Amino acid sequence: MNELLKKDITVKIISIIFAIALWYNVVDKNSNPIYPTSVSVPLEILNKNSLDNKKIGLKDTNIPPNVRLTVRGRKDKLEAMRQFDFKATIDLSEINSVTDKELKIKVIPNNPEIQVLTIEPETVTLALEKVIQSSFKVGIKTSGVLKKNYQLINTNVIPDTVPIEGNDSIIKSIASVKAEVDVSDLDKNLTIEKECRFYNDKGEDISSSVKRNVKVKIQFEVAKEIKVIPDVKGVPAKNYVYSDLQAVPDKILVSGPPDILSSLYEIKAQSVNINNMTSSTTIKSKLLLPKDISPVDGSTDINVHVIIEKEGQKDLTISSENISVIYPNTSVSSRYTIMPQNISISLKGKTTDLANIDINNLKPSINVAGLADNPTGTYKVPLSLNLPANVRPADNYQIEVSVEEIIEEPT
Repeated sequence: MNELLKKDITVKIISIIFAIALWYNVVDKNSNPIYPTSVSVPLEILNKNSLDNKKIGLKDTNIPPNVRLTVRGRKDKLEAMRQFDFKATIDLSEINSVTDKELKIKVIPNNPEIQVLTIEPETVTLALEKVIQSSFKVGIKTSGVLKKNYQLINTNVIPDTVPIEGNDSIIKSIASVKAEVDVSDLDKNLTIEKECRFYNDKGEDISSSVKRNVKVKIQFEVAKEIKVIPDVKGVPAKNYVYSDLQAVPDKILVSGPPDILSSLYEIKAQSVNINNMTSSTTIKSKLLLPKDISPVDGSTDINVHVIIEKEGQKDLTISSENISVIYPNTSVSSRYTIMPQNISISLKGKTTDLANIDINNLKPSINVAGLADNPTGTYKVPLSLNLPANVRPADNYQIEVSVEEIIEEPT
C-alpha cells in the first residue's frame, strides 16, 4: 500500500480534497444547521381580465392579501431570506364557469436552496356569478336654483338609454340611473357631459359597484319670466271713468340671446283704445317684442282686461280756515280776506279714489299774488285742489277775496 501511495500522486490529491470537503461539511453542519421557519408572502392574482372574456364576475371573495409559508433551509439562507424571494399566485384563467369556485395557491421560491414545506391557506374559495347586460333609462337630478326669474323649459339626455354590463346581482339591484347637474345661477342654454350615478330601490348610491363609467350629454333650455306692461289710450264716455287694467297673462316666458335676456325686465303691449267706453271689457293686444326675443309658447297676443266704471261723486264742505293762501311778496297779508266762511264742492271720479279723499289730503289753496296791484274791491280767484289722477272737480270752483286798502298812520 505504501508503495502504491508513493507511486500514484493522483490518488493522493483526490484523497486530500475529499478529506477537506468532509471536514468542511462536518463543520458547516455544526455552524450553519438546516431548520424550518415561516414567512408571510403577498398573494398575486393572475389573469384578472380572463373572467371578463368568459362573462364571469367575482362577487364576494375570500382572497387573502397574504399567505403564510413554512420553509426549510440553512441558517445563512434563511437569515438572508425576504418575503419577495417567493412568488405566491392564483390564476383566474383556470376558471371556466361559475361552478369553478376553488383555486389552488401556487408558490415558487426564487432560491432553490430553500424548500417550501406548507402553504396556509392552500386554496382560495371564490364567489362567482354570471356577467349580464341590461339597458336603463337615464334621468336628470338637478340641484341649486336658477338665476332669479329664469326657468328650465326643456331638458334632454343623449343618449337617454344606456347599456350596463356587470355582475348579475349588481345589475338586478339597480333601480334608477341619474345624471346629476348643479344649475345654480343658470341663465342661458347649457350642454354638459356628466357621469351617471346608480341607485338601488332604497335610493342608495351603488355607483362604486358598477365597473364601467357611463357618461351622457345633458342639454338644458332656459327662459326668462318677464312682466307684461299694458296701456290704454283715449277716454271713456261722459260720466264714466277708467279704473284699472290687467294683462292676461301678466307675465310671459321668453327666450333669446343671453345678453338681451339679462337686461330685459318688462315687455310692453300695444295700447288699447277705450274711447267712449261705458263698461268693462277685454281687448286683444299685441306684444311689442324686442328683436330676437320670442315667447316660449309662440303666441304674441295677450288679452287686456279694462275696467270702466260709472263716475262717482263726493260732496265736501271746505272752511275758509282750511284754505291756504299764497300772498304777494310785497303785500301785507291782512289786506286780503276770504269772503265766504264755507264753500261746498263736488268731486267726480273713480269711487275707490273718492273714498280716500278728505280735507287733509285735498290741500285746498288760492293764490292772491295776482291781486297785489288791484284796487280795493272783491275778486274771484281759482280754488286749487290736490286730486288723484282719476278724480276731477265737478265745476271750476272760485273763491271770493276782498282786497282792502291799507291806511298808513301818521308818525
